[in-house]
Amino acid sequence: MRRFALLLLITIFVYDSTLVAEDKLFPWNKSPSEQIDSGLLKQIDNWLTYGDPDRLANHDSTASRFRNNLRMTVDLAGRGIIPHKGGNSGSGSVAFIGLDIHKVFSDDNGDFATLIAQPYLTKLNSVKGPHFFEGDNDWEVVNRIMNVNFTRVFDERMNIKVGHFEVPYGLEQPLNTNGTLRDMTHPRNLGVKADWGVTLNGTLTDYEYEVGVSRGTGNEFFDSEDPYVMAGRFGTKHVENFIVGVSFLKGTIWNPGALNAYKRGLVDVSGVIGNVIDRERIGLDIQYHFERPVSLFAEFNYGKDFERDVFNTMIELDVYNPSKSSMWFTQWNYYSEEYDADLGGWESQIDGSIGWRWTPNNNWALSMMYVQEISAKKLDDASVQLGSKFIAQLRYRF
Repeated sequence: MRRFALLLLITIFVYDSTLVAEDKLFPWNKSPSEQIDSGLLKQIDNWLTYGDPDRLANHDSTASRFRNNLRMTVDLAGRGIIPHKGGNSGSGSVAFIGLDIHKVFSDDNGDFATLIAQPYLTKLNSVKGPHFFEGDNDWEVVNRIMNVNFTRVFDERMNIKVGHFEVPYGLEQPLNTNGTLRDMTHPRNLGVKADWGVTLNGTLTDYEYEVGVSRGTGNEFFDSEDPYVMAGRFGTKHVENFIVGVSFLKGTIWNPGALNAYKRGLVDVSGVIGNVIDRERIGLDIQYHFERPVSLFAEFNYGKDFERDVFNTMIELDVYNPSKSSMWFTQWNYYSEEYDADLGGWESQIDGSIGWRWTPNNNWALSMMYVQEISAKKLDDASVQLGSKFIAQLRYRF
C-alpha cells in the first residue's frame, strides 16, 4: 500500500507540475530550441535517432547503410501491482528496460526483409511471472519479438518469417499488446504468447494470413519432451472497419503451470507426467471500429486439453478521445473447462477489468487497470474466494 501511495503522489505531482509551473517539466511542452539542452535523455534520444554525424556522412560506411530505414528505441517501464484476495493484500512490481529495433533492408530493387528485435531485461519484485522465471524475485532477458521477415518471395502474397514471433492466433496477432497492461487470450487460452519458429505470411486481394510451426517453449528454445506448436490465422484486411478472423492451434506446449491446472481435474493423475500439455484450439475473432473513436473486440475459442473440452471467450470495448491520446477500455473474460464427472463436471470463471491509458506523445504512456473476479465455479462446488488486483504502469520510450 505504501508503494501505491508513493506512485500516486508522484503521478499527481508530475501532472500538477505540468499545469502550474512556468517552466514546463516535460520536453513535449518545450519548443525545439528549448529542447536542445534537455539533459542526458535528450542526448541519448538524438544519438538513437541520428547516430554519429561524422560516420553517417560517408554513404559507403557500414554505419550509414545500417542507419538507412532504421528505427531504434530504448524502452523503460515500471509496473506496480496490488492484489487482494480473502481479506489479504500485498504489493509487487516489475521493471523493464529494453530495445525496440525495427530495420528495413533494401537494395536497388526495393525492400527485401524487415528485422524486429525487442530484447528486454525484466526484473520481478514479489510477483509471480511466467514459468521461465525462477521465483518471484528473479530477472530474465525476455525476447518479446526477435525475427526477420523476408518480404521478397512472391511479392506481398507470401513472406517467410524466421525467429521469435507472436503465435499467429486470435486477436493478439493483429493487435500486439506487448508492453501494455491489456492482454488478449494467449496466456490463459494457449499457454504460450510468443515462440521460436518459422511462418508463412502475406496479403491476398481481400485477406491476410499467417501460418507457422514453432518450438512450443515460449521465451527459451529447447527440445526437452519434444514440444511443438502449429498455428495459423486467416482474416480480412486490418485496414477495414469490420474485421473477421479464424484461427487454429495444435501442439504440445511446455507449460508446467497449465499442466498442473489440468491435473486438478483428474481423479487419477498417475498417467500424466512431464511438463507439456496437449492442446487444440479453433477460434473466431471479430473487430468493429465505429466512425467515432470506439472499437469493439470479441474472441471465441473452443478446443481440448488432452481429451478435455475447453471453451474460452473474451469481449472488449475501447473508447478514445478525439485525438486518441486517452483510451478507456473494459474487458470481460469467460473461461470454462470440463473435468471428470466424479469431480463435478465443468469448472468456469468470469472476470472483468476496466482500464485507462494516457499517451500525451510518442515518448510517455501512463496506464492503470483494475481487474475483478466476478464468479467462479470450482470442483465439487467448493467455496471460492474471489480476488482482484490494481495495476499501474509508467512507460518512457526514447
